[in-house]
Amino acid sequence: MSRAAISQLTGISRPTISEAAQRLKGQSLVNETKRKTQNKQGRAGILYEINAMRGVTLAVALDSAHIQMRLMDLAENVISEQHSPLSDVLTQEAFLGRVTQMAEDLVRQVDTVVLSVGISIADPVDANTGLVVPLPEAPFPLSHNINFCSLFSNLFHCPVTIDNDVNWATLAERAQGNAKDEQNFVFFYFGRGIGAGIHISGHLLRGSSGMAGEVGYFKVDGDTNLQDYVESQGLLKALLENRSLKANPAIDKIVHVISSTAILVNPDLVILGGPLARHDAFMAALMTKIPENTLVKTRVMPSAMPETAPLCGASAGAQELALASLGLLPQPE
Repeated sequence: MSRAAISQLTGISRPTISEAAQRLKGQSLVNETKRKTQNKQGRAGILYEINAMRGVTLAVALDSAHIQMRLMDLAENVISEQHSPLSDVLTQEAFLGRVTQMAEDLVRQVDTVVLSVGISIADPVDANTGLVVPLPEAPFPLSHNINFCSLFSNLFHCPVTIDNDVNWATLAERAQGNAKDEQNFVFFYFGRGIGAGIHISGHLLRGSSGMAGEVGYFKVDGDTNLQDYVESQGLLKALLENRSLKANPAIDKIVHVISSTAILVNPDLVILGGPLARHDAFMAALMTKIPENTLVKTRVMPSAMPETAPLCGASAGAQELALASLGLLPQPE
């Protein structure tokens, strides 16, 4: 775009835009292109573009089943992605080796600096320390007692942001999914672990130590929590075998937890995501029952990105952190 076009779109004066363009050019954040505006009158204007390779951001999503990574340039173009299953990884040493090797291989593809890293972990993350909280019977024990922020900061000498997978998925739905422009919604993730991201009055609620939304630990049958109960009832196997869910008691327990959460925080929208949400029978069973069990009839929708939302969220978080580190945005919350 030209400086005149930017001024017209933003309402910012042309002298201010010109000053900003020169400053950004001096930081190698924008380039002057060889193309010019085709004006019928007056001088042709210089067209500017983002210097996409001023640096890259790395997003990392880790859970008990696989590793996902995404490398993006500063113009938010995906340069490369890698996915690796974890079924053959049995030790923490092997897990760390796989994560490190994948990250280094991705970054080796580009001849520029890593500006930031965004990390998603399928475990609670302490909001104050950035460390994984090793809860008992957690579904992803390989991640326990690893300081991922230090690991990636030492690898790439850049700032790192980290959060649990459900929080990142919630922010991804808010930015580019089915909760776009929603101020009050709850995102529920159903996989080996079960969790919720609570987005109320325009803010994600993390709690005093980052563990808000750990609904998978709600006791639903004596001392059995929801995620263990769902697994014990063979819900995923029933879905894979296309069996009816009418007789599966896990559905009623899930509806109870979702409805209770909705009664507590009163969202406008409930979004269902994660691997189980890919199955039509699972979605149909929940979408009919949830509104019947809340005080106010609450809308229920599937996730726009049922399995990649954590990676998309971590990628967006890394981009925001990169812009903040370059002085273009305030530091993210």
